[in-house]
Amino acid sequence: MGSKPSSFYPAPAPPYSPPPPPPPTPNPGPPAPPRTIQNAPNSPNTARPACPATYTSERRTSFTDLVALVVAAEDALTKSGITSVKDQVHALRGVYYGTLWSLDYAGTPSSPGEKSLTRNEGFNHFTRPSVSDVASTVPPDVRPILCCGLFEALYNNQDWYDDATGRALDFGHVVIGLDARYDSAAISPNVTYAAQVMGVTVKTIDMGGSGFEVVTWLGDLGGGGGSLSRIRGDGAPARGDILSAVFAKDPPHNSDYGGFINLEGDIGAAVVGSGGTTLSVPSIGGRLSDALRSYVTPGPTWDSRAKTFLTMYGATFDASGALTNRSTLVSSMSAKIAAFSCNYLASRVNDGRLTLAQGKAGAYHVVGVASEVAGVFLDALVAAEAPGTKIDANNASITIPSPSPKAASQSCQEQIDNASWGRWIPGN
Repeated sequence: MGSKPSSFYPAPAPPYSPPPPPPPTPNPGPPAPPRTIQNAPNSPNTARPACPATYTSERRTSFTDLVALVVAAEDALTKSGITSVKDQVHALRGVYYGTLWSLDYAGTPSSPGEKSLTRNEGFNHFTRPSVSDVASTVPPDVRPILCCGLFEALYNNQDWYDDATGRALDFGHVVIGLDARYDSAAISPNVTYAAQVMGVTVKTIDMGGSGFEVVTWLGDLGGGGGSLSRIRGDGAPARGDILSAVFAKDPPHNSDYGGFINLEGDIGAAVVGSGGTTLSVPSIGGRLSDALRSYVTPGPTWDSRAKTFLTMYGATFDASGALTNRSTLVSSMSAKIAAFSCNYLASRVNDGRLTLAQGKAGAYHVVGVASEVAGVFLDALVAAEAPGTKIDANNASITIPSPSPKAASQSCQEQIDNASWGRWIPGN
């Protein structure tokens, strides 16, 4: 969810016309100055009801206050006829991703949005891959419903902070991940995208993971891996460059790619409403706000979130709780990250943000970088099993690997070549 105007900075997309949109990208860090949202002329119920309360766009400093915003949104959505948890999650997802009024698309005064219809199409396809008509998966325009400043308050508080405990998470990533989980086809198998040239499908692109993964952790880490591969292709790799390029710590970069706020949101997207250790359609018996409150309240659920996520991906542990199959998990996750990184590089060549030479140079580093990123991600999750520890690659207990050597051959060479050629097709 990477996602925010930038997880994705350049977002990953297939190399042909039209390229698939990138997954959620990171936000620009602490909430930007409030943005005033004008009511859309074609939105439903433009006559706003009397305000039961008014809301400000200022940064909230506690999970309690942020959950209260969700409660207010649920009440307003219910009164408008959007009553099921599934439909409310879908509607709230549109505040952050996949709509013309989303934070990702429209941005803020200090951080311009992506303004990408392709990204929007991608978010809507990846969260509902079982639906052939992508246009039907666009969330409803909730601006007239979330009136009295409520829309603006949610919009400007995508990154949730709990200052008293030092915890944080990206709510936009949580809600888009939950939205994807409501379509079982977004949980498994890998999601694909039809790459077209002049309206003809020439190749089906495998995005490297499921729709849920693409809009959460894989989008963040695959995009970061592609970016680091490009950096290493431009010059000599340096020890620790993985932290600055993929797992950045300091604001605003802790909300880019694999920054801890994004990773906390990605893991929350899998664990909230899971009801166990299997990635599944959300099981939320009451309201979304109840599930969120239960998740962020200090205690066993929060403390075990990293281990729950690891178990969802097949992790095994010995009697002392130590991870016993790290190499197996690194292998499976790095394959996903490498595939997504290829899409990232190809999409950047396709849209002209990288030259063909830069894309090819980066492709020599994709496999090695993906293995490093997967290993550091897993180690961050293991470290976070200790109560009070963030899911943060900058944890002092994590050993940062030396840069992998340049590979003897390129990954995704055909994909990148086709991306460069495709850019010259009319309409690309």
